[in-house]
Amino acid sequence: MDLQKIIKKYSENLDFLELNLRSSRNEAISLNDGLTNTSSSFGNGHSVRALFKGAWGFSASNNESVEKTIMKAVENAKFLSKTNKFKIKKFELNPIKGDEKSLCRKNPFDIDKKEKIKNLMVIEKEIKKDDKIKSASLAYSFSNINSHLVNSFGSDVSFERTYSYAKCVVFAKQGEKVEIGYESLGKKQGYEFIDSLDFSMYQNAVNKAKKLLSSKPAPAGKFKVIMDSIMAGTFFHEAIGHACEADAVLQNNSVFKNRIGKKIGAEYVNVYDSPIEEKESTGNYEYDDEGIKSGKLCLIKNGVLENYMHSVETATRMGVEPTGNGRKENITGNPIPRMSITVVNSGTWKTDELIKDTKEGIFLKGCSNGCTDTLKGDFTFEASEGIIIRNGELTDETIKGACLMGNTKTILNEIDACTDKQIMDWSASRCGKAGAYVPVQSKCPSIRLLKCLIGGVQ
Repeated sequence: MDLQKIIKKYSENLDFLELNLRSSRNEAISLNDGLTNTSSSFGNGHSVRALFKGAWGFSASNNESVEKTIMKAVENAKFLSKTNKFKIKKFELNPIKGDEKSLCRKNPFDIDKKEKIKNLMVIEKEIKKDDKIKSASLAYSFSNINSHLVNSFGSDVSFERTYSYAKCVVFAKQGEKVEIGYESLGKKQGYEFIDSLDFSMYQNAVNKAKKLLSSKPAPAGKFKVIMDSIMAGTFFHEAIGHACEADAVLQNNSVFKNRIGKKIGAEYVNVYDSPIEEKESTGNYEYDDEGIKSGKLCLIKNGVLENYMHSVETATRMGVEPTGNGRKENITGNPIPRMSITVVNSGTWKTDELIKDTKEGIFLKGCSNGCTDTLKGDFTFEASEGIIIRNGELTDETIKGACLMGNTKTILNEIDACTDKQIMDWSASRCGKAGAYVPVQSKCPSIRLLKCLIGGVQ
């Protein structure tokens, strides 16, 4: 099928025409206290976006011809051009040619399910040797995406990506107390990723749950706080990243609206969205879902807001270039600005020196959940665990339920130190927005906040 020939045939009198052929395959295998479950799916289809007199038309199908789907998208665009008051300005894109190859060396779909289940059973047996672990849930999941995109500006971009994930949830019990330990890892690799795993990820989950059994409730009040690299990654993704997505800005739903070029944080704050970081990261990609070449985008430089993340549409509306952040989950969705790998620059402090300098405070590790109001800037993040810092040393006093609370308008000015090493968080993270989920990860140092509100027990 000559896709460019088809595009040329139907793009006359249109502002823009895009065709995306896409196939996907997914498999999930879980073991819950000896009970196994497997699921698999396969999807194959195409989607079309047409722009006519400033109005978008969209159509997707898995059972109709490409040309019929194009005609439906064009029909939708022409209809909406008569009714929509808001119009997208005409834009131009440089033609991009590219083919992103899969990193997969061992196809996970070629591995027998029995072997995968056997692996999980061996792990479960080892976990339950600990008499405090009363329940365990283990899982592998795999996905493969093949995409071919062409548009009326001459772009022709293909990619294939394979993702592999491992997850573990354990329940520890002591007397009447029950606590949960969770760990996950994911990479843009094939089954070789699963082969590379040792027991340490599962042991970490066990250790977390057991440690929480003896942890005290977190104190409430304002403290000096050190966030480890995982907590920092979640914080900057949720509290900062989402407010830097251009669609939120255009919808008047961002605390950073009209703040480009203005100081929003301390000089230590340097934040990037970088889908070119760590080629095996699940957030890594060479081209976004609009065929735009990716790159390292500076969001905040020395505390000054530099850029928003853009899709083609938001870039057109704001008169800037697309940033390669137009992402979608599948053929039924339209690309919107999304994050990829959240990167925070390192500083000069050694971790032990930073703890020693802190004197009194709380060290927060990991993040179990959180939420952010991108318009007001209010946020709450619960750490997976916390450790009291006293006299410049980590004590053996562990705490649970510590919630980092505040507002992005002020919290970035409380950052006064970053450690000298960025640590990649390989957690199996997927970010949800507008009903669509895309893989994301982060690469950050540990970061100190001079004063921050911790929600806990007074």
